[in-house]
Amino acid sequence: MWKHSFTTGVIAKELINRSEYKQESAQGYLIGLICNLGDMIIYQLLMESFAYVHPDCQPNSFAFKNLLIKN
Repeated sequence: MWKHSFTTGVIAKELINRSEYKQESAQGYLIGLICNLGDMIIYQLLMESFAYVHPDCQPNSFAFKNLLIKN
């Protein structure tokens, strides 16, 4: 996940460097890095939820949904 976020940041920076907004490349890099932050948080919550939910439960089950809503 980190490698994907890093690559997204590098690509965003490079695209901005090729545009008329070169001075904003650092901001583009940061946005590229954090654009997947929500995915990482959801993944972390899913991993932590196995301490409370039976491992046979599906991620779309009520128990998972309730835990994600709570957090």
